[in-house]
Amino acid sequence: VSAVVQGNVLPADDVEIAIEDIFQERMPKRLKELSNDEFAAYVESYRQAVLQPPTSASDELTHFLLPISRGGKCFELHDELQKYLRSPRLTRERLSEVWGELATPKEGPRHKLVVK
Repeated sequence: VSAVVQGNVLPADDVEIAIEDIFQERMPKRLKELSNDEFAAYVESYRQAVLQPPTSASDELTHFLLPISRGGKCFELHDELQKYLRSPRLTRERLSEVWGELATPKEGPRHKLVVK
């Protein structure tokens, strides 16, 4: 989970608090309120985005760099992701559960890098 903010409207400490509010309060609430139709639409939108081929040389480099840098592993990552996106394991409840684990880990604090 990451957030990148740049600007001069709010002081940096206030922005950090606002981001924490989104991560710990607003996003969990939104995920619980998500209807089945909204969830299905988000999943389908993401599935379609994953299907899109690289459209430029830099996109192609980014697309293939990770598997190459891992010694040829993960070339099937997009295929596996497509399988998961169509599986019954992907549910609103699971999404909410994973978000909670990422935003507020049970063991120790969430690691943060803040540059102000």
